[in-house]
Amino acid sequence: YVRLENGMDCPVVGEIDFVFKSSLASKILEDKVVCIKGLINLDAGNGYDTYLWSTGSTVSTSGLVGKGNYYVDLVLNGCTFRQYVNVEEEDIISIDVIDVESNRVTINASGGSKPYQYSIDGKHWQNSNTFENVNIGVGNIYVKSNLNCTPIHREFYNINLVNTITPNGDSYNDVLDFSGLRLKNDVKMKIVDRYGKTFFDGEEKT
Repeated sequence: YVRLENGMDCPVVGEIDFVFKSSLASKILEDKVVCIKGLINLDAGNGYDTYLWSTGSTVSTSGLVGKGNYYVDLVLNGCTFRQYVNVEEEDIISIDVIDVESNRVTINASGGSKPYQYSIDGKHWQNSNTFENVNIGVGNIYVKSNLNCTPIHREFYNINLVNTITPNGDSYNDVLDFSGLRLKNDVKMKIVDRYGKTFFDGEEKT
């Protein structure tokens, strides 16, 4: 309200209406996480008079961008609101432990965007980190993040544990082949006879 008066007339009170014009932040534009070296098209949404991105784009979308810091000037009702947005690359997934027990393989991983998906052939994926009835020998584990980025890969060895060797030339248990143990760290192996006498005691550091 406003009160008007002079030295001659009675005061007069009047009402003034104010119309505020402003721009608003986009409700859909938010920080994003992408795959390593991935690209994304940021979108501020419709409803503004004009747009001006730090990328040079003048439409509601930024154009394809990678990791970095960006902003967009959103103009509405003749007013400008500058909104900032960040694009980050997800952390690299790490396969920390591959637990092999009989024919069961369990994977523990960290990093990246959860939940993970797991595979032992790189084609068929599952949500569970445990695989049953895994074949004997050297195998492969693949883990990918919730962003469906390029999977991380690691070999493992499901040991065909033969606890007897009879090198008598009958082609049965003449040779022990544990070459897949090259995938293990700090491998130790000992061979003893039926009476407990040690015939082989070896250790390999990798």
